[in-house]
Amino acid sequence: MFLKNQFQNEPQNLARILSHCLKEEKKILALASKTQGCNNPSMEQNSTELDNKVNGLKQQTLEVKREIKTLEDLYEQLDLIQKTWPSRVQQCNEMNQSRAAVEEDCLERESFITQTKQIVLQQLCGILNHTSQVVATLTDVELPKWKHRQQMACIGSPVDTSLDHLQKWFTVAAEVIVGIREQLLKLQEQNNKYNCTDASSLAANMVEIQKFALSLLTKLLTK
Repeated sequence: MFLKNQFQNEPQNLARILSHCLKEEKKILALASKTQGCNNPSMEQNSTELDNKVNGLKQQTLEVKREIKTLEDLYEQLDLIQKTWPSRVQQCNEMNQSRAAVEEDCLERESFITQTKQIVLQQLCGILNHTSQVVATLTDVELPKWKHRQQMACIGSPVDTSLDHLQKWFTVAAEVIVGIREQLLKLQEQNNKYNCTDASSLAANMVEIQKFALSLLTKLLTK
């Protein structure tokens, strides 16, 4: 109505303006359609790659969880030996020799546990590093792409605005980070429960990993 009133006495100018607007809209829609057609294989490939990455991270987290459960079993075995060895050596004739053998066995077990914990912490750190890359891809690439598709859909472009993939990736990434934080807490509980001699030397690493995990979770949830 506004245009009609403004150009009531100049219908040719109104026609030219409307024609220009329609041509520009067609250009935008054609470009959007072309972009969608060219990018579909690429989008599918990216989706497959991200699926593989997040599923791989989830599997690695489960493996670390099993290793920490194994650590708990090792601690229990060591604790049992340390509590029961006096009664065991009394049954032997060579008391001093038996005591030395038990102490050596305990030291070997403690050393193995410490090495295993160091490996577990390295694995947790590695998982977080890979998760960091996934989080960056989600927040800095995939989310802006989805927002752009939303904008294109608003002007009629036939683009896919589904949130299914994005929601899945965000959810799994968050689950991985939360899972790592939970496993770090279990390691800390083991240190406290069994009065681990290596607790202080590993504490700094555990704190740094916790901070890293929290920063990733914050970035993921605030986007």
